[in-house]
Parts: sequence; C-alpha cells; structure tokens
Amino acid sequence: GDNTGAIATVINNGTITTTADSANADAVDFTGSTAPTLILINNGTIETFATSLGAEAVVAGGDDNIIINNGTIVTRGLTSDAITTSCRNCTITNNGTIITKGVRAHGIFYLNPDVEESLTITNTGSIVTEGTSSNGILLNNEATVIVNNSGLIQVFDPTEEAIRGGSGAETINLLSGSQIIGIIDLNGGTDIVNISGANNSSTL
Repeated sequence: GDNTGAIATVINNGTITTTADSANADAVDFTGSTAPTLILINNGTIETFATSLGAEAVVAGGDDNIIINNGTIVTRGLTSDAITTSCRNCTITNNGTIITKGVRAHGIFYLNPDVEESLTITNTGSIVTEGTSSNGILLNNEATVIVNNSGLIQVFDPTEEAIRGGSGAETINLLSGSQIIGIIDLNGGTDIVNISGANNSSTL
C-alpha cells in the first residue's frame, strides 16, 4: 500500500542476516516510491550470505530517510550492494564498517532521483568493496550529492572507482584522516572536490 508520510524506525543492536541465495533476500527492505520514511540505526551486524545471486543489506525508497551504520554491514554475491537507495532528500552516515564481497556489489549505490533531489553521505568509518566491478560509492542519477569523508573508502578492483559520480552536481569533502584507495571520477558536470586537514590520501 501507500505508506507515504509514515515513519518506520528500525534500531538494530543485534544481528540481522539472510541466507537465501536470491536477489530477493534483502536484509532490510523499504523499497518503492510510496515507501515510508526510514530511520535506520545499525549498532550491530547486518549480513547477507548469498553465494551467487546477491541480496542487498539495506534497500530504501521513499523520502527523507536517515540511515546510520555504527556497526557492521557485510554482503556476498552478485550485485549485493550494502546500501541501495532511490530515496529523495536523504542522509547516509557510516561510522562503522561496510564490506561487500561480490561482483558489481557497491558499498553505497544511489539511483533514480532527478535533479531536484539531494543526498548527503558522511563516512567516518570504512567502506571496502572486494569484488570486481564494484564501487565504494556509486551515484547513478542527476541528484545533488554531498560526500563528507574522513574515513576509508577502498576498492580492490584497480579499474573501478572508490567514488563514481553521476550527472548531477556533486561536492566531495575530503577531511582530515580521509583515505581513498581507488579512483575518484565525478563524471563531468559542475562538481567540487575540497581537500582539507592533514593525512589525506587520494587519487583524483
């Protein structure tokens, strides 16, 4: 049904896992344009165990979502993104650990929203993608996006981007302690990269 305007709050202090070898076995799933606003705080572990077809750890649509990871998110399998969202005007904060182990399995995948929409991503922890063709952060839309990084974003595939921009306006703030192991490609457009503080390591 239409849950527009509703708010769903999920606080995980334990473990959420799925074991099915299926792309439909997402661990936390609030999808669709009429999905409720999701407030997700993960202090524990969210993990998917698919071996071939992958399931995402967190999938969210709707508006004004707030996703905070203070714990651990791990996925396996093909296209098993850790966090996939098409939400409008949302924030994603990672203070913990995000690891994906599958092919085309991105750490944070933002898709669909158009030029009027926005997303803010803040990473103080680590985002690591171990599979081929996998990006740390993949922005596949026209939205306005701000990425604040003072942690680690690492891709094991040397041909892939740690941060891959879309066609919208993106601002990347590399703060003190920021470590980027991989390519940053913001894909043209009016984009800004700010480097501040000490002990930054990046490839632009």
